[in-house]
Formats: sequence, structure tokens, C-alpha cells
Amino acid sequence: PIGARIFAYIPKEGYVGVGETTGLAVNYLENDYWRSQSLSGNYTHDNGEPEFFVPVKWLKTLQPSDALYGNGLFASQNSTCKLRHTKTLKYLTEKFGVPFFE
Repeated sequence: PIGARIFAYIPKEGYVGVGETTGLAVNYLENDYWRSQSLSGNYTHDNGEPEFFVPVKWLKTLQPSDALYGNGLFASQNSTCKLRHTKTLKYLTEKFGVPFFE
């Protein structure tokens, strides 16, 4: 949904950003704006399913060398997940300086 908070996590590095979605997820193949951009990468899965892009307003970002990590913090190898782990949410909201809400 628009206005959803997201935390960016790099596997084996840590959390590197907090942002807010500014629009709905957009199918890459059905959006002229995204298709017209000079993007490098494969935006279609092996099974033919397209990627979806979500516009984000980044509130704070960190270099990977300054990533937030620690024992007991939630981490997932999935590309997206709903972060419900209270300890991790409290830690990240404090460190990134954003309000805590569950």
C-alpha cells in the first residue's frame, strides 16, 4: 500500500535503509515509464513472470559498510517479507530515527 514503511536489508551485511512507498507496485512489462529507462538487469523470471517495481521515498540510507546488524535481529534471504519481529523493529526505528509502530 502507499505509505507503507520498508526497511532495506543486504544479506550478510545488514539493514541499510528505511523508506516509505509512494505508489503501488507496477508490473515492469505493463508500464511504459519503467520500460523506457536504461536499467541493467533481468526483469523477468525464468518462468516468464515479470518483476514489479515499487516507488520509494528513502527517509535514511546507509553505506553497506555502516549497515545495522546484530545478534537476535530478524534477517531473511527472501526478497520481501513482512517484518513483525518487535525487537528488530524497535532497534531499527531507534537507529534510523523514525517512529515505532507495529
